Amino acid sequence: MKSKLSILGLVLILSTSVFSGCGNGPEIARSAKQRVAAPAVAGSDLADLVNGNSAFAFDLYQVLREDEENDNLFYSPYSISLALAMTYAGARGETE
Repeated sequence: MKSKLSILGLVLILSTSVFSGCGNGPEIARSAKQRVAAPAVAGSDLADLVNGNSAFAFDLYQVLREDEENDNLFYSPYSISLALAMTYAGARGETE
């Protein structure tokens, strides 16, 4: 009797997992706008961006180091810079 219940439970679990993958999934949202994956950027603008990012990273490290002098410090200045850039890009218009 126990083995029949075990087999029935196993069949139920397997059939549920198999049939849960069947059917149409949700429709993927896509934009009609063209995306520019590699925009043309002048070399001087790119150099300014790199220098600005480096200066931001060193300044941020200096500020964080002063707050936590005796502790280990681990952070990603690029991630913080990227998050701020996305916030700035999303704030265009009346909020800028």
